[in-house]
Amino acid sequence: MNNKTYIIQAGLFIATFITTTLTGADWIHGQWDDFWTHFVSGLPYSIAFLGILTVHEFGHYIAARKHGIDSSLPYFIPFYIGPLMNLAGTMGAFIKMKSQASSTKQIFDIGAAGPLAGFALTIIVFFIGFNNLDGKEYIYNIHPEYKKLGDTFENNAYTYDFYVSQITEAYKAYEIKAKASKEKIKPLVIQDSYTMMAVGDNLLMYLAKTYIFPHKDWIPNNYELYHYPLLFAAYLAMFFTALNLMPIGQLDGGHILYGLIGSKNFNIVSPLFFFIFLFFAGLGIIHPKMETEDFISSFAIYGCYLFLTLQRVFNNDTNRTIIAALALMLVQLLTTYLFPSIQGYMPWLLFAFIIGRVLGVYHPPSLVEEKLNPTRQLIGWFSLVVFVLCFTPQVIVYVELTKP
Repeated sequence: MNNKTYIIQAGLFIATFITTTLTGADWIHGQWDDFWTHFVSGLPYSIAFLGILTVHEFGHYIAARKHGIDSSLPYFIPFYIGPLMNLAGTMGAFIKMKSQASSTKQIFDIGAAGPLAGFALTIIVFFIGFNNLDGKEYIYNIHPEYKKLGDTFENNAYTYDFYVSQITEAYKAYEIKAKASKEKIKPLVIQDSYTMMAVGDNLLMYLAKTYIFPHKDWIPNNYELYHYPLLFAAYLAMFFTALNLMPIGQLDGGHILYGLIGSKNFNIVSPLFFFIFLFFAGLGIIHPKMETEDFISSFAIYGCYLFLTLQRVFNNDTNRTIIAALALMLVQLLTTYLFPSIQGYMPWLLFAFIIGRVLGVYHPPSLVEEKLNPTRQLIGWFSLVVFVLCFTPQVIVYVELTKP
């Protein structure tokens, strides 16, 4: 690589460091007054999360170089569009391989090395974060309004009545300020419902919070987890690890499963996993209790989405694609009819579309097909266990608080 490439890579890394730091600070504090104080507060999250991402990419890089495959250093992708408007502060990173892996073993090693290396550091960050909690005083500094509710504030803080009380108090302060400056006072409007944000759980987080860590009363609840930089960095790293380890197509998990079960079996199992993923993601988009007009429009839009997403799966066979899309919608409708409260997670639909239209669900055969040795097989199945532990069905959840 020439010096220009190194400069580009270094510039992207610095830009990503800035965007992840700003994102970490935004999650902890929301809006900010003093920029530098705000920025510095985001460093623990940024260092932890970017460190995990870097280790992940260098896992791929080292494995590729070990097999004699010429590979670039990582290209990081910065992403920031404003406070609380982005999830991690980056769209990830990638390496460029100038020659292709030629054997099943090479494909497996390169695919597994990245997520497992990143997962190892994630566990370290996770345990450090959980074993260095500062008690309830930490959250009181961020939400001083919780202090008056006492150490069991979780019982009342996430209710409609408390939310309205905070709006009312804020309005009184605004009213005093407006009168002092002789501004026109806007009326107070109380809505019948409000939305609060929380993070979802994955199996590993649930097991750790339930069975492993001491100071159970210090463990942040799902409404507050994103205020804890190391824990939130580990949480997002688990999410991205699971994303990479999905046993579909040419994702890292796809490379791993391909190595474990071979090309023929993989190209049967991978589409099946994809359909399960798509089934969950779209649950609730069409619902038997919807108004007729809403149902028809949602059915048409969602049907078009499924057709475009599934086209490549069926090698552009229009009839099979339409039948598969209709069958999937029918099963989803039946599921929501039997279990009305069940809900998928719409953001997954974008990732499903990228897999279906761009990445593909199948895996091309390697030049050298070979059976993995027992050690690699053990690593492969462990990787799929990691996927199960880290998969987060709903990453960011919006909880509706309704008037009693």
